[in-house]
Amino acid sequence: MGKDPIAYEIDVEISSDEILARAKAKLNRTNKNLLKAQTEAKDAALNLQNVESEKAKAEEEKK
Repeated sequence: MGKDPIAYEIDVEISSDEILARAKAKLNRTNKNLLKAQTEAKDAALNLQNVESEKAKAEEEKK
């Protein structure tokens, strides 16, 4: 005896929906992590610019 085709189809649909929901949740987490990394990179770039600016000012003051 095989599975009832209708019951099997429902199981497959539920599984597919569950897989899709999990994939969407993982994508959302990945996007949040990416945005966090981008923000950190921008902050680091600004910090580097500030350090370079202060360094240039210090160099000018030595002269």
